[in-house]
Formats: sequence, C-alpha cells, structure tokens
Amino acid sequence: METPIKEKELPIGELEKLGLYKDGVLALQDGDVVALLAGRRTELRSFYNLEMDGFKMRQLDAKLSLLREEDGKVALKINPIY
Repeated sequence: METPIKEKELPIGELEKLGLYKDGVLALQDGDVVALLAGRRTELRSFYNLEMDGFKMRQLDAKLSLLREEDGKVALKINPIY
C-alpha cells in the first residue's frame, strides 16, 4: 500500500522520548502505524510520567499524528485529548 509517509521516515527520536520505540522495536499496534503513515491520527493513548522539552506531566491522553514540515522532514504531532 502506497502511503504519503514511509516507515523509514518515522521520527524515531521523538517516538523514543514517548517510550514508543526501543531497541529497534516500535511499540505501536499495526493499525496505529498504518494510520500514522497514511497521515491520520492513532487511537487514543495514555502516557505517564512524561518529561519533554523541560515539562513534566504525570499523565497525558493524546492521539499521535505525523506532519511533513516545509523542509520535507517528518515530525511527530501530539494531539492532547482533554
């Protein structure tokens, strides 16, 4: 299946920060990976004890998506659900 984003373009560093990539293994369900590569959002995920960009969060409920930036790089977008 042809997708707008290729698996080799996944932002591994950002996924590692969220605990979704470790030791070469992606900790996402197949349906979520397909959604990301197709430019859609994942299912709702709960993250605990996050530390990102100087912020600490005890819990964050969010859906993830990928965005191709103007320079062509793919970035991870966190879409919080309140």
